[in-house]
Formats: sequence, C-alpha cells, structure tokens
Amino acid sequence: MGTFEFWEKWGLELDDKQFANAFAAIGILTAQAEKLPDADILKHVAPKSKITRHKIPVNLITAVLDKSLEGAINKEVLIRWKFPQHDLPVKIAEHVTLLSELDPKILAQSWEKVFNNNLIKLRFQVVWYPASELIRPWFRLLFEAAPKKITAFIEFPARQAYFYMKWPLRLGYFTDNVTEEIINKIRFLWPSNQLTRTVRIDRENANCDVLLFTGSSSQLLRTLLETPVPQKTNLFIVRGTFEDDLIAMSERLSSIAAEGRASGFIFLNPTVTNEVLGEAFNIFVENLSHNQTIDVAASDAFNKRCPTDPVIFLSRDLATFQVEHILEKIHDRLIKLPPKARPEIQFESFRKMEIPVDRERDDIKNPNNLADMLEKYKSAENKFKHEEAAIGMNEIHAAVHDAEKQITAEKQQKRFLQEQTFIKKEGKLVEERRAFQRGVATLIRVRIGLPDEKWVTLEEGFPEEKLPKDRDEWNLTVVLSEPNHLKEPLRRFIKFPKHGPSTECEFLVQPGKHARFEGRLTVLHRGRILQTAMLMGRVVGDELEIKDKDKIYFTDILSVRMHIDDLEERRQFDLALVMNHTTDGRPRLTAIANDHAWGVDLTECKKITTNINAALSKIAKSVKDYSTGLDTGKNRELLVELANLGNALYWSIVEEQFKVAKNRSDIANEKYIQIVSTKPDAIVPFEFIYDFEAPDDDAKPCLSWKDALTKGTCKNDCRVDKIKYVCPLGFWGVSKVIERHDITPELDEEGKDFYIQSEPTGNRWILSITGPAVVAASEKVADQAFAPVILACTEKLGDAPHKAKDWKDWATLVQTYEPHVLLALTHTDGDGIKATLEIGGETIRSNHIKNIHVRPEGAAEYPLVALLGCDTSGTALEYGSHVRWFRRKGAGVVIGTIATVFGGHAAKVAEMLIRGLKQDNAKSERLGEVIQSIKQQALLEGMLIPLCIVAYGDADWRLK
Repeated sequence: MGTFEFWEKWGLELDDKQFANAFAAIGILTAQAEKLPDADILKHVAPKSKITRHKIPVNLITAVLDKSLEGAINKEVLIRWKFPQHDLPVKIAEHVTLLSELDPKILAQSWEKVFNNNLIKLRFQVVWYPASELIRPWFRLLFEAAPKKITAFIEFPARQAYFYMKWPLRLGYFTDNVTEEIINKIRFLWPSNQLTRTVRIDRENANCDVLLFTGSSSQLLRTLLETPVPQKTNLFIVRGTFEDDLIAMSERLSSIAAEGRASGFIFLNPTVTNEVLGEAFNIFVENLSHNQTIDVAASDAFNKRCPTDPVIFLSRDLATFQVEHILEKIHDRLIKLPPKARPEIQFESFRKMEIPVDRERDDIKNPNNLADMLEKYKSAENKFKHEEAAIGMNEIHAAVHDAEKQITAEKQQKRFLQEQTFIKKEGKLVEERRAFQRGVATLIRVRIGLPDEKWVTLEEGFPEEKLPKDRDEWNLTVVLSEPNHLKEPLRRFIKFPKHGPSTECEFLVQPGKHARFEGRLTVLHRGRILQTAMLMGRVVGDELEIKDKDKIYFTDILSVRMHIDDLEERRQFDLALVMNHTTDGRPRLTAIANDHAWGVDLTECKKITTNINAALSKIAKSVKDYSTGLDTGKNRELLVELANLGNALYWSIVEEQFKVAKNRSDIANEKYIQIVSTKPDAIVPFEFIYDFEAPDDDAKPCLSWKDALTKGTCKNDCRVDKIKYVCPLGFWGVSKVIERHDITPELDEEGKDFYIQSEPTGNRWILSITGPAVVAASEKVADQAFAPVILACTEKLGDAPHKAKDWKDWATLVQTYEPHVLLALTHTDGDGIKATLEIGGETIRSNHIKNIHVRPEGAAEYPLVALLGCDTSGTALEYGSHVRWFRRKGAGVVIGTIATVFGGHAAKVAEMLIRGLKQDNAKSERLGEVIQSIKQQALLEGMLIPLCIVAYGDADWRLK
C-alpha cells in the first residue's frame, strides 16, 4: 500500500474539504515533531505501551497547531510542511501518540478552529515527500485546505543554480515548441507586454528568467541537451508530465536544473489550453508587479485564478524573490554614482510609482536625492500597488543604466591581466620572476585586477570599456598552452566582477628539457576570445645558471574585443582557434572547445595548404573543364581531391582528439568557430577541413547532396558510405559559421596592441551594404568579364556602382560617396612590406593603404571591403597582409580569398558574392551565415572556386 493511499483510507469518512484540512494539519504536526527536543527519544525509545490510543481533545491539538503557526497568520512567513509518516510518534501536551492514531475528524476540526475564518493567507514550504509517491494527488490537497489564499511549493535543492533575476522578465521559449503560440498571445496582454520581453532560446540568446515549455520532463531534458550552447534560466514553467517514471524523476529534475542552472519548476496539467496558460502567466506577471513573492504569485495565478493543477518546485531564493529586490539594486547603484551623474529620469515615472514629487523643488536627477526617494518608497505600505509602479521602476532602472554607461565611458579604472610565478623550494612556494627551472614544480597564478606590485602586469588593460552595470560578475575561461613543456593546454575558470580583482586560477607545470618556456594565456567568454598574452622565459638547470639579465616576460598582448558590455547577449561560439608562432618560427595552434583544449604544431599544414591552393588553381587555368555540376567530369575529380586534402588537414589538427572517444562527435557538432591569427603567414584554410572519411578516387557526390545543400544539413539517418561517396557538407566552410580575425600587434606604429574598432556592439549591429558602391578591377580583367559585377551591384545594392580608374580615383570616390561596399578585383605581387595591389594598371603597396581609401574621416558607417583576385606566387599568403591593412583603416568586414583566383573567374566570384550578400529569401542576414549560404549556393550551381572565400570580421554583423 502506498503512503498516500494509506492516508486516503485513514480519512475515508471525511468529505473532500475536511480531508484537505486534516491532511494539511497532520503535515504541520509532522514537521513540528522533528523540531521537538525529545523527537528522537519518542521515535526510537518510546515503548508501545506508552502510545495513547484514545482520542486527543480538539483543544489540545488546536493549541499545538496554534503554536506551530505562531507568527505566520496573515504574514509573509514560510511554514514548514512535511509529508506525514504513519508510524511517527508525536507529543501533544502530555500525550504521546502515532500520527496514524490521530482522529482525522478531530484534526480537521482543530485546523478549522485555528483559523476561525480569520486567517487570510498561509504559505506552505514542503520540506520532504516520499520519492516513490505520485506528487500531484497529495500536493493539490494543500491548495484545497483552509484558508482561501493558500500558497504551497516544494523546496527544491538547486545545487547548481545561477540565480539572477532581471526585470522586465526575460520570457524564453524554444522555436518549434508549441509554447511559441502562447508567447505570441502574451505579447499582447497587459501588463505582460510592458513587464516582459520575449527571448527565443538559441545561440544568440541563451539566457532568460522564465522558460515556457510544452512537453514531458524527459523531452525538456533532451531539448536542453541538444541545444548547441549552455542555457540559463531561473524558472521552468512546463505544461506536461513529469511523473511518468517515479524512479528516475528526481534525478531527471536535478539534471534539467543543472543543464539550465535553474532554481525551480512549475509543472502544469498537460490538458491546459493555450488560452488558459497565457492568461495564467499574465496574472503571474501582474502579481509579481504588485511585489508578491514568486511562490505567492505562482500559487494564485496557476491554481486559484486559472486552475492548471500545478506542482511547484522552488528554491528558497527563488520562492522569496520580489520586485522590491530590483528596487534595492537600483538604490545601491544610485548611491555609487558620482554627484555629477545625471540620470535622465522623467516625472512620469514617479507618477506611475505614486511617489510625490515637487517639480519646482525636487532635483530628481541628483543620484543621492533619487536614492533617498526610492528608500522611502521601499518602506511604504502601498508600494507597487498598481502594475504601473513596476513599469515606472523599469524606466528609472533604464535611466540609471544609461548614466552608469556614460560615467564609465568617461573614466574607467583599468584592470589588467596579471600573473605570478612560484617554484617549489624546500617544501615552500617561492615567487620566481627570473627564469623557469627544469624539473621543478612551478605554479602560475592568473587573475585580472588593478595594478599591484605583487603581480606581474601587462602594459595594456583588459578590454572592459563597457562592462554591463546590471551584472555582478562574468564567468571567464583562461587557457594556458605551451608547445614545449605541456602535452595539452590547461583550462581554468575565473569570475570577473564589476569592480575589483577577479578570482584567481592556478596552473601547475613542470618545465622539461627545452631551453625556452613560451606559454600563451588566452581569456575567453562564451567561446569567443577576449585577450591573449605570452608568458616567456629561459628554462635553466638550477638556480646557479640564472643570469642577472634573466627575466620572465609577460608580453605580446592581443585584445580581440574592445567592447564586452553585450557579451552575454552575443552568440556563443563552440570552438576558438588561436594561431601564432614559437620563438624558433614554428607555427602553432591552440584550440579551445567547450569542455576540452588541445595544441597542434601546424608545420605539416603548410604543405597541405599549398596543395589545396594548387588544386583550386586548376579551375582558373581551365574554366571550361569545371563549368559542369559537381557530379560530373573535372568538378567531381576536384571535389574528391579537395575532400582528401581537407581530411589530411583535419587529421593534422584534431588527430590527438580521437584518442578521447567522445571528442570526435563533439568536434563534428561544433558549428560556430572563431579563428584568430597573430602572424601574417599564419593562414590555414580551415574552411577546407573535411571531417568525414577520405573518399576513394572514384567517389561520387551522395545522391542527396543537392537536398543537403539546400537545407544546410544532412539527413539525421544518413548512412551513406563516406568512402564511396563525398559529401559537400563535410567541408567546414560549407557546414560551419567561421569568424576570422587576422591581427598583428606589430602593425601599430606606436607598438601598442591592436584593437578591433569596427565590431558590432549593443548599440550598433547593422552593417549597411546598400547604396552606391565603389568598384575597380585589375587591367588583367576584361571589361566584358567585369560587366556582370556592375549589373549585380546595380540590381542588388540599389544604385549603379562608381568604377575607379586607379587608386587615386578610388580614394576620391570613397571620400565623395561614402560607399558601404568597396570591391576590387586586384592583381597582387610581392610579399611582406613589398606586397602590392594593382587596379587599372596602377600599383600600391599594402602598407600604403590609407584611411582615405576606406572611409571618410568621422563617417558613422564601416564599409564592407571585398578583395578578390590573383597572386603571382600562387600561395595566397599575401592576402593576409592586404586584409589587415584594410581592417586597420576602418573596414567593418574584409572578404578575401585563401586560394588563387585568376582574372575572369574572380569576376564570376565577385558577382556571386554581391548577389549572395543580398539574397531575396536568405535564411539569415548575419555575416557568418551569409558567407556560408553563398558557398552552399555556389556548390548547387556547380562552382567550386567560391569555397575559397573567407570573411575577416565579426560574424555577428547584420547585413542590411
């Protein structure tokens, strides 16, 4: 017999209301019994002969209940309630009895007598229930007991929660879940349309406060596990079953909470309609706007006013949250503002909150005055009486946020990436700033903090110019890689607060035989690189070998992102690749995925890169032979050859990862990749990596290749023999979104680090590409071949482009028309500082590209630059230096090639590029997806050469 079934038989003679009252009372007595001083004695020692078996008078039980509920009547106090155990002894006055021996009628009468119809509300906190029992049947009884306004929730142990509630509420949903229909309804309901903002959970927006979901708990868990990036929410509201497997239920809820860093769940009956759920949620938001706690707001909305048969699991932090906590944060932020700060507060905001203001006398823009006014409001009895009050608080919150951003922009006390190096000496850690010692345990400690003589500090600051003001801290990943003394990179984590130093992380290394230590520290957030630096020094045999001039250097800073104020809202990337060179000239790659990192020597990749370039050059030399589809003639042969070269590149870079079985599928699923190279010749054609098996020479494209390219994905059940067939989606450039940054600190005249200025920020996401473009071509490109490019610009960009005769004319046209698109089919020659670009028969050195060649001084927009053409050496490496100069002079994006593209074929690529940038029914307008889509379309049309197109710049730019 189940436990609840026992109690149902125990109260069989009672009506439904009486049974609910008796059950509520016996749960209170159960929780109270364990708090008594002699509870253990009663449970384990009391002989059966002492158990009272007659009816205990109502007044005695009432007295115990009165004592238990003391202070809770009509007050915001949580009352502990515990599922009753029939063999538990309890002490009532001088009587000791078992719970099961209590008379249910007397219990019901005692509960009713306690309230005597005077208790308005009561808040139950269920602290224990039997895991083997269905929850919904007994949980709903708590709502049916007296009094009328009763609140109940089950305490949830949110051990891995990240509790951070925003206001207005971020209401999350998954695309293709039927809950999306409810979201569309809520957008038009008052006050939710003012007090929430909807968030579609995907790579771009992974965090929310409340997530609505329709489906079972197992389906929710599967959805979270399949989501490409970690997701955070405070509360799941789930319309669906969760008790289909009682044995696994508890573990499943813990897994869901861990995946979503959640603090609670509200499970609703699967039969609840969209209309009822939308209305219930709107009431929930309305209740919160009146400063109700989460448990009170949820119980009223989902049980009393819109019956949905809820089961509510909440952590105590979540249950007790109120909007006045947001008010407290605003108050605290106001008193931290300097007197000169002037938040743009409107009198209308105070009217909504019913805060009396004298327009003539009160300086509402003074932070201290405003803080005092909010402090008084916080203690007012009628605060948040109306929904408008919460809206007014939103408006004040936004004004304070803007004031903080302005003050921070004016003066931000810089913090820096810092390190300390210690060695083990006579059993103690001793700081060492001169050299590393062979075979000696070495501790490297890292943090981000203010200048401190105890720490070795980089010269330039950490890129924190616009930290968010409504976040307490950021979670950052720190990776240490070293090609000579570490088998694989080490990953650690730090918390970076708004002010003061970050937490510290430590790396333990033991230098080996190599004479140099060359550690690269990389700091990332959400899979995207913020900053890298080098920790370098000599490795000696012992202290006697250390010379006076020896020093451990902490240098070579590279800041990839200047703005990190909107990082939480940016898309999360799966894999970051950092390329640099060791001091002896070896090309080196550090790869950092979500849960593992590795290092690779790229020396072998140079030959593969040259072979890829040579293979693609065949197209330029014999265009006619490669003009048919992918599945016939020379195109098929070249596709197979590229797949084999791409597979070799794949094995050169990720071979070590196959030693860990799970990593192969992990890498295949990493769809968003960021590449940062810090040396001019560090170009590796990652876009050509082929992550399927190397196909046979006579392999053909699989039968579904066109359908796969059209949809952008292979069938889930694809079982094609990857050796007999070649799949175009095996190439990274076709199946993944790749963001490239080619940055060389040495390019800066002042010798300081180079920041990317032209990147999307919270205030600027659009990269406009419409309007008149400036175009030019090498004298080697015939006018007839260039004509389709002119036509494509006219049709797709809205105006006929201006064609430059030479570089002087190019600069004049740029200054005159302020174009959004610059396109040049150049001929390149030379290398290094002698690398040149030719248009119209005139040559210019790359390092002579000036600002006037890219954009007018003070222009608000950053142009998209396309450099497409051929080089005489056939390596395509020089294009890296051209890209850097155009980026440095203000280009938002530079599109180039990583293979040789000759004459007329360059024009065909340019035409396809322009038409692809402005596709009529594009799946996405973001740069990363647009470049990916252009390649997919090119393959569908039987063209392989567009595979060599790469974009340097932020993949999050929205093209418009």
